[in-house]
Amino acid sequence: METTKNYIDLQPETLDEKRLAALEAEGKEEQKQVTTERKRLYQERIDRAKELPKLPKRILLLDCSANGGDFATQYITLADERLDPTNRDAISVAAPGTVLPNLDEYAGIIISGSAATPSEKSDYPWIEPLEKYITGAIEKKIPILGICFGMQLLADLEGREVPENIGGIEQGVWKTTIFASTQSVQNPIFKGLHFQSDSANEYASALIPTLGTHSYSVKKGDLEPHGFSYPSHVFNAEAITPELLANPYHYPMIEIRDGKKVFGIQFHPEYNSLLGVDYQAARVKINARKIQAAGQNPLEILKNLGEYKTELQAGQNQDGSIFLKNFIDICLSEN
Repeated sequence: METTKNYIDLQPETLDEKRLAALEAEGKEEQKQVTTERKRLYQERIDRAKELPKLPKRILLLDCSANGGDFATQYITLADERLDPTNRDAISVAAPGTVLPNLDEYAGIIISGSAATPSEKSDYPWIEPLEKYITGAIEKKIPILGICFGMQLLADLEGREVPENIGGIEQGVWKTTIFASTQSVQNPIFKGLHFQSDSANEYASALIPTLGTHSYSVKKGDLEPHGFSYPSHVFNAEAITPELLANPYHYPMIEIRDGKKVFGIQFHPEYNSLLGVDYQAARVKINARKIQAAGQNPLEILKNLGEYKTELQAGQNQDGSIFLKNFIDICLSEN
């Protein structure tokens, strides 16, 4: 697919209503193409799953797609060969009549993104029982990875604020700085990242491309009542400044102390792929009006996506997907 190719050389400009409407129509058509391709690739994975080695204990993928579908399941499954259908169970949490399975059967849990937010429990009645279920998993020390909504859910368990982004919707690809203490970078979730330490050797940072779509963020904090700590922070910026560090509303990475392996990331590691970039490009076009109203330029976002797609095609492999791969490694070590 070529949803980004023609945008690499674009010069950002303010779009008039006619251009916004054209972009939206373009995006809707391209999203249909991406959906068709995603479903084809997913079916191929299902068809050849029986040929792949099986894990002693499976990984549980909690698909929090607000409409009860399997959108997140398909992208996350396609992101790593080890998540083939014989090695993981996928549960559509929002589907009517869903019963969450016995936790003892699983080596790890992935909580997907969602159009819902943890504060909307009255609109999405599945959120409250999901939080109780995840609390039980934490108590059993089962490794957990929360992606976007999944991270927000983990923060909500601690009473953290999950407010709307001050700048509105954020979408696309970012040069993202992972900022952590030098002690935290030894955590296996960071394996393979190229960290650079500061002069005092107290903190380290790694710069990687990440993709995502979100309108909410988690208010940062230190050690929380039930043992949450924030060993690192994620900034959609190439350089750390005092202003960034002082801002209480960005994207802390959640960990739980006392040997529990629980992590949360606001970006989407499953989108760090050619298909994921094409999906993001289509969504940027569909949301161009909303993005421009938030003070951002849709054409600049498309240009950045096009540049990142070129890097992927050239074999670039230092990006947000490393967190999903490392989490699966952590789960495998539990088997």
